[in-house]
Amino acid sequence: MIPDNTETDILTFSLPEQAAPAVIDAAAGTVSIDVPAGTDVTGLAPDLITLSRRATIAPDTGVVQDFTLPVTYTVTAQDGVTTRDWTVSVNLLPSSIAHITGFAFAEEAIPAVIDDINFLVDV
Repeated sequence: MIPDNTETDILTFSLPEQAAPAVIDAAAGTVSIDVPAGTDVTGLAPDLITLSRRATIAPDTGVVQDFTLPVTYTVTAQDGVTTRDWTVSVNLLPSSIAHITGFAFAEEAIPAVIDDINFLVDV
C-alpha cells in the first residue's frame, strides 16, 4: 500500500487581476502577487490554485478575500493531518501614468498651461 502524501505546497496561485505570475517562496511559505495600480484589493478571488498531489486548501479557489492585509491560506496534505499555513500578499503596482500637475517659474507672468493629451507644458 502506498502511504498518503504529506506534501503541503502551493505550486501556482493566480488572480484574474494580476499583472505578472505570482512569486511563490516555498521555504518561507509565502505567495506575492502584483496587481495594477487602482485595483480594488478588498474583494479578490483566486481563479487557480495548484497544490501538492491530492492536497486541499482553505479558503478555496473562487472564495473572495480582502487582500488589504496578507491573507492566510491553510494547505492540508492528502493524509488529512499534515497542514501548513501560507501567507498570500497582494501588492499594488505604482501607476505607470505620470502627470504634471503644476509647473512654474518665479518670473512667469501667468500660470503655465498643462496639456495632458499632447504632453505639453506652455509657460
